[in-house]
Amino acid sequence: MVSLSPTDWLQEKLKPLVELATKLEPLSPHYEGHSWSVVKLLILGGWSYVYTTIIPHYFREYWYVDLLAGPGTTRVNETGDVVLGSPFVAHFFARRHFTRYVFVELNEEFCAALRARSAKVLGERVEVLNRDCNELAPRLAEQSKKKRAHLLVFVDNEGLDAQWRAIESLLGTGCDLLINFPASSIKRPLGAARKGDEGDAEALTAFFGDDKWRKASNGNELLELYKKRLASRYKELRKKEAFVSSIRVGSRQFYYDVILVCKQGPYVQAWNYLQKRLEWQDPKIVNYTLDLLGGRTQRIDWLLGLHDVAEKARSEKGERRERMSNASMDYFLSG
Repeated sequence: MVSLSPTDWLQEKLKPLVELATKLEPLSPHYEGHSWSVVKLLILGGWSYVYTTIIPHYFREYWYVDLLAGPGTTRVNETGDVVLGSPFVAHFFARRHFTRYVFVELNEEFCAALRARSAKVLGERVEVLNRDCNELAPRLAEQSKKKRAHLLVFVDNEGLDAQWRAIESLLGTGCDLLINFPASSIKRPLGAARKGDEGDAEALTAFFGDDKWRKASNGNELLELYKKRLASRYKELRKKEAFVSSIRVGSRQFYYDVILVCKQGPYVQAWNYLQKRLEWQDPKIVNYTLDLLGGRTQRIDWLLGLHDVAEKARSEKGERRERMSNASMDYFLSG
């Protein structure tokens, strides 16, 4: 059996993604998005690669859960490009295929389209649910505990979609969370709530889990408040230190932050790599993303670098686990 070089292997991984993007373009419906909105897909793809490099060595079951999955494709209004959505990006960028896929979508038309598309690509491993993610997330968390499964959960908020109760239920189980925090668009409900709009005030409280959002004066303060609450609750529920960090994508007019929540450990080095390697606020990254997801390029130099970082992190994690195991055996023998 011929062993592929990292370059050849990664290009082989991207071939189906490129071919599928071409096949799905004439189909509808698509999610109507904007140029900056697709950059988060590269972040998801990068972390999906890192996650499936490391987690399969420690868990037999590892699921990809997309709580706001959409129809599986996005049409970029500024360019007319139709690119693959988060369900397929996570799958094709994965180092190893996830053992289960759960896609949640409330819109019936989107759900039907995603069900048809994902059945052809993912087969029996996928479950597409026409449900409210806020109702379903606690049930998924309980299922994962029973199955001893680890989860990679993507929460692609447009606004205040995923409420705190849903996020908190997932923080209590083994998972990595990638949450799209709509930093610029959240300013509108904040302003309305400050002027006495009770509906927006209730929505903000449901999103943040309490009314401490009232202390914030802008989107950046809301982001930091949310990240601190994520870290604090993770530690309380899991009894482990959390790594909570974000990458900002966009311009002054429109921007959002992708937040990672996971356990502290060697593989957070890969997240730091993503932050430093890709200039997320440079407009050129939009064109690169569209070319990659639209099948016009397979230039993946940044992913090759991520390969090296992920391998190093996996090695360090394994060495640390071995040291801990040896220390426990020494303690046992000395007793």
